[in-house]
Amino acid sequence: MQAPEIKKEYSKVKRIEGWFGIESALIIGLIDEIQKDNNVEGNIFEIGVLYGKSSLFLAKLLNLDKENIEYCDNFLSSEGFPELERKDKFHKNINDFIEQNGNMNYKVYQCSSQDLDSGMIGNGYRLFHIDGCHDMKFAYHDIHLALQTMVDYGIIIVDDFMSSEWPGVSEAAILALKENPEYSPFLLAHNKLYICRNKYLSFYSSIFDDDSVQQEYSRGYLIKTENLLDSCMKIAYKPWTIKSNSLLRRIVRKLRATVF
Repeated sequence: MQAPEIKKEYSKVKRIEGWFGIESALIIGLIDEIQKDNNVEGNIFEIGVLYGKSSLFLAKLLNLDKENIEYCDNFLSSEGFPELERKDKFHKNINDFIEQNGNMNYKVYQCSSQDLDSGMIGNGYRLFHIDGCHDMKFAYHDIHLALQTMVDYGIIIVDDFMSSEWPGVSEAAILALKENPEYSPFLLAHNKLYICRNKYLSFYSSIFDDDSVQQEYSRGYLIKTENLLDSCMKIAYKPWTIKSNSLLRRIVRKLRATVF
């Protein structure tokens, strides 16, 4: 999916409450485009849906003739989101999506992700988005499940890696990668860690070496290379000078509004 189309599709889910931003949509859409250019086929899986913001964007990446999307969420109340409201809103958003875009092959596992295993969900996933329970043991299980079930060129996306609020996610990801040295992270961007098999590490990482790609998909973030677990990965970041200038501009605007 090209950047203009990504922005168009993201605008359709932007109204849905959730933390899935346009920055992540651009990167996931770019990876989807690269996979399709290289004839990578496979299903999509998401753990943790909230109201379906990222879920519906991921559904737009499907080749409807060949691919399915599957979701897992226990729909229990969480952080001020009531149980019944979460479930009802998610299914309403799914139904609205189908009305607007046509039917799609999807399945919802209403259970804890701890209840899932490779025998239940099968394999063949090219994108596996993990944003479920952020407890270490849950995140660790989810990452292992993804490792067991993705296709050769597949990508695992782990939400809230390096988040100070959820240290268990980082602990789980690092432990899982240490135990599975044939996998490595190739990108850390907008709170998400992207993982692939080592043999495709340079392939995916090199996407972001192209200046035109950075300009079109980075939303003003810079890309640099750093090491994690003896692996070189790209990091999207904003230099402190840019952050400081942005903060200064906001302060000046507020002062002007107050004075004038």
